[in-house]
Amino acid sequence: MQFRNFVLAIAKKYLPSKVKFVIKSIYCQFKQFLSYISRQLPLSKKKNLNLIYQLQSIVNTQQQLINSIGTRTSILETQAKQDTDQLINLHNMIWQQTPSHIELMKSMFTEKTSCYNVLFVIVDISLWDVFSSIYTAFANDPHFNAVAIVSPRVDISMSVSYEEMLHFFKDRNINYLPGYSPENDRWLDLTALTPHLIFYTVGSGAYWPEHKIEYMSAITRTCYLPYGFLLVDKESFQYNATFHKAAWRIFCETSFHQQKYQKYHRNKPNKIVLSGYPKFDYYQQNPSTSCANFISPWKKATPTTRKKIIWAPHWTVADISPITCSNFETYYNEFLQYIKKSQNIQWLFKPHPNLMWACEHKDILTKNEFMDYLEQWQNLPNGQVYQLAHYFDYFMTSDALILDSISFIAEYLPTKKPILFLEKPGRPTFNAVAEKLLDTFYKAFCFQDIIDFVEQVVINGKDLLYEKRIQCLKDYFYFPQEGAGVKILNHIKHEFNINSDQPYKNITQEQTDDIIA
Repeated sequence: MQFRNFVLAIAKKYLPSKVKFVIKSIYCQFKQFLSYISRQLPLSKKKNLNLIYQLQSIVNTQQQLINSIGTRTSILETQAKQDTDQLINLHNMIWQQTPSHIELMKSMFTEKTSCYNVLFVIVDISLWDVFSSIYTAFANDPHFNAVAIVSPRVDISMSVSYEEMLHFFKDRNINYLPGYSPENDRWLDLTALTPHLIFYTVGSGAYWPEHKIEYMSAITRTCYLPYGFLLVDKESFQYNATFHKAAWRIFCETSFHQQKYQKYHRNKPNKIVLSGYPKFDYYQQNPSTSCANFISPWKKATPTTRKKIIWAPHWTVADISPITCSNFETYYNEFLQYIKKSQNIQWLFKPHPNLMWACEHKDILTKNEFMDYLEQWQNLPNGQVYQLAHYFDYFMTSDALILDSISFIAEYLPTKKPILFLEKPGRPTFNAVAEKLLDTFYKAFCFQDIIDFVEQVVINGKDLLYEKRIQCLKDYFYFPQEGAGVKILNHIKHEFNINSDQPYKNITQEQTDDIIA
């Protein structure tokens, strides 16, 4: 918990002119934590051990806070001491319930367990692809119980409903638990699952406060890996945010990214692990699209000889973000009209999951207007829409990609198919790897450039940049032979000192009623 840093930042900014504001901020933070403790006290002993661990941590940081601020204001010091006394009293209360808590806490990570619980916290269905091969590797290993915790995002609205998210996992027989209960507005208590390891893949703003990596890192080991291939040149945000600092391990896609992470985490050299990009495991592990048992994701009436093109717009419309790449507001009407005319091509609209929220937020399209736009695509005989995870079947069976999204710059490249990047005036500078990749792409600065790409490169096959793309794959990407998912599994087994067969056990759906908090 980054409590000390939070309070010191406030103190530095407002002391001594706004002492009351500082006191109120500290008081609110402690009240929230104390309220949480009081709700959790009746739970099991292992749960209480986790709470003790948190109490000890926050008491220590509060004492450091008092020492750091000193006597700059006696009021603040008095209030801080009172809050500390409250925490110590709670600590002693739990101590009496579990007198041997110190020994038991140590045993949680040193003694062998029958099975290690590994959680994958997912807040957006489109992000599951980064976890998919990792989850499969852990689920197939008898030493681990892999569970997807499916929760709604709390920072922005989602284009896919929470119910659709749950059905996605149920339909694919993925072991999951709902992280949220809409019926009674309650969130799953992750600590009640006794997690030994938790995977995260997006910034902390997307999570319920008690599901954040900063919060859970005070209780168990946590791992972070980015949901997309890092290509924007924003180092502090991409490699040194609070959630990066909180993680026990960070898994990165290439040696380039490993060096970037190590630049900001030099005091923890073992924290950064080169694993490869888990989404690329699809290209290595899935059967050929020509196999008899392969089911095409395209509309059934699509002729096999028809060219198939994906349009994947980014979400950064207008000035909604310092990183502005999206041309959606410029091209969305022209695209729809062009598709109606180009019946010889099958089109897929693959929007960024945040695009609907961004369009609504910037008054480009309302939610209803955006949904109507999707429906128009879907109703066209040569058009369709896809917003879920597992979109690599579309990648493999398509003939080209048109994009201004960022991560797809790298993700589509292993298909070896031509790519058209929609340039936008004032777009941010990408990192060195991204700029090298873009040199192998075709570029569009207006809609006529899009038409020329479709006619000349896709239909007529004049792909003059093919060899350059292939060379980029060799020069800048890392494909571990066993796949990134298995490589991450093997790293964790080494860290957990797992070297013998152990029985398997499940966290079942029936436990949900007992562990929603």
